[in-house]
Amino acid sequence: MKYIQNHLLMAVVIVTAVFVLQTKALAHGPHDDADPDRHAMMEKRMEKIQEQLGLSEEQRAKIKEHRKKHFAETKELHEQIRGKMEELRKELQKADFDEGKVRAIHSDIKTLRMKEEENRLEGIIGMRKILTPEQYKKFTEMMKERFKGNRDKDINK
Repeated sequence: MKYIQNHLLMAVVIVTAVFVLQTKALAHGPHDDADPDRHAMMEKRMEKIQEQLGLSEEQRAKIKEHRKKHFAETKELHEQIRGKMEELRKELQKADFDEGKVRAIHSDIKTLRMKEEENRLEGIIGMRKILTPEQYKKFTEMMKERFKGNRDKDINK
């Protein structure tokens, strides 16, 4: 039982990492959306993953729609967080800053970050609903292998 729980936890962590990276990519701002090379590279990578998973055309269409919706929601949350962070920074820079206002802005940021986490979970659940159990297992293994190099790089810094 413990093995299954650990395995499931690892799968959730890996899929979360995929959405985190997607989310972090959005943090660089709207100018990155216009980079055709980056967009083409991401699409090529997604196509390769879909081929390796042996997705049906119906699954591919569902994933495309899921990613589009998730991306839009993630982008909106990031823009809101970025705006609140800027608002907080400006308020803290004032010589006569309002502590109540700072705390209120901080509370807004925490609420938005909770929504961001909920959005990540919804993204994972959405993918889980589209993929078969076998495909999901393979997908998590692929992501684990893909991000293994990133973890090793972080350790060696």
